[in-house]
Amino acid sequence: MVARSARMLRTTRGLSSRQTRSAIGRNGVRQVNFSRRTSTEEMGWFGKLWTKVTGKVVQWGKSFAGWLWEGLTKFFSSFSFEKVATFITSNWDSFWNFNWNISDEQIDKNMMNIANQFISTTAGFFG
Repeated sequence: MVARSARMLRTTRGLSSRQTRSAIGRNGVRQVNFSRRTSTEEMGWFGKLWTKVTGKVVQWGKSFAGWLWEGLTKFFSSFSFEKVATFITSNWDSFWNFNWNISDEQIDKNMMNIANQFISTTAGFFG
C-alpha cells in the first residue's frame, strides 16, 4: 500500500494543477492578471467593432456628464432662496388667479392686449 501511494505521488507531481499549487506557495492565494489584453489581430472584426463602439459610448458619456456637471454647478452657484421667494411673491396673483377654463374670446382679447402693449412700448422707445 505504501509503495502504491509513493508511485501515485510521483506520477501526479507532473500535473499542471500540482505545479501551479506548488508555485503559489503556502499562502494559497492565486494572482490573476486582468491587464493582459489581446492584440487587435486576435480580436477579429466583431471585437474591433465592439471596441470602437464602446469607446465612442464612453466618450459620449464623459462628454454628457461634463456638460451636466457644468450646468448643475452654474445653476447652484447662482441659486438663492431670495430669488425663489421674489419669483413666488411677484407672480402670486398670476398663480392664484390662473384661469384653466379660458374661452376663445378671452384668448383673442389677451392676444390683442399683448400686441397693443408691444406696439405702445416700441413706439415709446422710438418716440
